[in-house]
Amino acid sequence: STAEGGWAWKLSDGTRQWLYHPAHKQQPLSDGNWHQLGFSISKSQKEARFYYDGNQVAIVSIEGCDSLYQASPLVIGGDPEDANRQTETFNGSIDEFSYWGRPLKDTEVAWLYEKMDFKRNSTLKNPNPSQLSIMTWNIKNGGDFTGKSVGLDRIAQIISECECDVVCLQETMGAGEKLAGRLGYQYYSRSQNLSVLSRIPIEETFNIYKPMNAGAIRIRTKDGHTALICPVWLSNVPDIGTYVNGGQANADTIIAREKMMRENEMRFILSEITNIASQKPNEPVVIAGNFNCGSHLDWTVRNQSAKKGLTVAFPVSLMLEKSGYQDSYRIIHPDEVQMQGTTWSPLYREVFPDRLDYIYFKGATLSAVSSTVVNSHPQGFPSDHGAVMTTFRWN
Repeated sequence: STAEGGWAWKLSDGTRQWLYHPAHKQQPLSDGNWHQLGFSISKSQKEARFYYDGNQVAIVSIEGCDSLYQASPLVIGGDPEDANRQTETFNGSIDEFSYWGRPLKDTEVAWLYEKMDFKRNSTLKNPNPSQLSIMTWNIKNGGDFTGKSVGLDRIAQIISECECDVVCLQETMGAGEKLAGRLGYQYYSRSQNLSVLSRIPIEETFNIYKPMNAGAIRIRTKDGHTALICPVWLSNVPDIGTYVNGGQANADTIIAREKMMRENEMRFILSEITNIASQKPNEPVVIAGNFNCGSHLDWTVRNQSAKKGLTVAFPVSLMLEKSGYQDSYRIIHPDEVQMQGTTWSPLYREVFPDRLDYIYFKGATLSAVSSTVVNSHPQGFPSDHGAVMTTFRWN
């Protein structure tokens, strides 16, 4: 239990640590009511799932933890690393404790809660069944750039007003659990960098490439639609923007630098996504995130005046295009001169403005119907990256 009256979960293999720490206001223990807490660990899926009052609230990737189920103790109600575990023990009553030899299904956890005569209230909102809206947003160091409290307030407000079904976050840090609680979304954590908020149930998770760079979830709507959604963050080096701002840049050098890092990362990521997607060939795939690089669809001959006179065939965007993925923003706004779609940066005027954040999709069952960049807030935008939101129609 936490000092604020909530709860937290921690797993350690002696060298690394995995944490789930929801906001106490959304998942309280000290409100005088009975609550059901639960978690499961799957060695095959390399994930931990968390439940509160019968609802699945979060999934955390525990890839890299190879010492599960050894002789280390399971501690409930106290901190296993505290010298005296009774000092910080849970100050309350535990009425029932159950241990299972396999991960329970979400429906089984809900049944266990309801059989105790508790009424389960699902926190997930009902999205438009004919549409799927997806946002990607790099929220800058956990969203506290404009203040530890007001930063998250503004991020939550923007997501709520956009009514997004799925939000892929980068630079999440400790903000994911808090935002999910405020918004009533399920939470998936691939790493401290990458996470996803979803108001559509998360059915399955996949550990793709490196935790810092990529992950994947499968969502399933009430109507039975499924989609594979992959949050992505590509390395922020080399810094092409600074090189271009210097005035001596040339296209060949930019491409050579991109190939050294970001093209290699995307090649590995795309290979693993393709392998998963091949198991369900009719399922749509969405790749969304901060790519930290430009697009060949923007750096064109027509748009040279906005790109320091350069035309650049960026290898990452070309690779995705050749693999059948469509840039959702450019599908809706094909004129790269009139609609720059700049996401870097709403805050800094001295940097080279560019579109670095993308939502790509593939599959005949989804069609993009709208796409926009969100980069303003009346009290100050809370991140150095604009958010991109695309709404799709289920076909």
